[in-house]
Amino acid sequence: MNATFYDFLEKQEREDALAAASETLASKNMEAEFKEGAELVDMIRATAFFASEGDLSAPFIPTRRSDKFYMKKHTLSQRPYLHTHDFYELIFVIEGVCRQNREAALLLHKGEACLIAPGTPHKIEKCSASDIILKAVIPSALFSRVCPQPVENVKIFPRFPAPPVIRLFCESCSDNFYKTQAEEALLKLIFIDMLRANLSFPLLDEYLNANLKTASLEDFARYSGYSVSHASRLVKKRTGKSFSQLLDEARIDRACALLSDGHTALYAGAETGFTTPAGFHRCFLRVKGITPAGYARSVKR
Repeated sequence: MNATFYDFLEKQEREDALAAASETLASKNMEAEFKEGAELVDMIRATAFFASEGDLSAPFIPTRRSDKFYMKKHTLSQRPYLHTHDFYELIFVIEGVCRQNREAALLLHKGEACLIAPGTPHKIEKCSASDIILKAVIPSALFSRVCPQPVENVKIFPRFPAPPVIRLFCESCSDNFYKTQAEEALLKLIFIDMLRANLSFPLLDEYLNANLKTASLEDFARYSGYSVSHASRLVKKRTGKSFSQLLDEARIDRACALLSDGHTALYAGAETGFTTPAGFHRCFLRVKGITPAGYARSVKR
C-alpha cells in the first residue's frame, strides 16, 4: 500500500479527533450528517455523543444522510451507535476485523466486505489501532448505476479487490481531474469483481443446506443428476471455486454461527461434519485466518 493511502488515513484520524473534542465542530457535523441533526443537537451535547467511551446513545435511531459519494476510515475517535442511513454503505476490512451488531454482519475479517442497504439499522463497534476499516457512502442513484444487481438489507462479500478499493479511497480523498468519473468506474469494477467471486448456484446451495454434515461431490452429482466430472466442472464454472472449497466455506460459516451462539469448538466441528477436532481446527484457520478459539473470543468482546 502506498504512502499516499496512509497519509489520508492519518489525516482522517486527526480530523475526527479534533471534531470529537470540539462542541462547535461536533454540533456542525451532527447537523450535517444526520437527517434529525438539529433535533439531536437540541437534545444532547454533541461532544458527549461523539466522544463517549461506550456505546453512543440517542432518544431514537438517527438516520445518516448524504447525496454525495465519499469514503472514510472508521477512525479511533468514532464510537458505536445504532443508526440507519438513506444511502448504501459498503464496508471493507483492509486489516484486522470489523465488529457489528448481530442483525448486520457480526464479524468481518481482513479481505471481507459487506454492503448495508438504506434503512437497515446497524452499528460498527469501536476499532483498534491495528484495524483499517474503510466505509464507502454510495447514494442510491449512484448505486443503481454501478451495481449490476439489487441488494436488500445486508450482503456479505467473502473477498474484494484490494488495489482498486485503495485507489478508490485515494480518489475520494483527492481533488483530481475526472474525479467523479474515476470513482464511478472504480465502483463498477469493484462490484463486478465482488459479485463474480460471490456467484450463487441455487441447486448447490439447496444441497449443502440439507446435507452439510455428509455432503460430497459424488453425492451432489447423484442429487443433481449429473456425472461426477460434469458436476465438478459445473460448480467451478458457476462459482469460480471447487466443490471442496465451497463445502469447507459452508461448514465453517455454520460453525461460526454455532460459536457465536456460545457452543464449544468441539460441538461446532462435530455438527458441521468434521471427523476430528484437528481437521476442524486446520480448516477453520485456512478459511477464516483465525482459530476457532480465537474467533469465539472475538465475538464475546
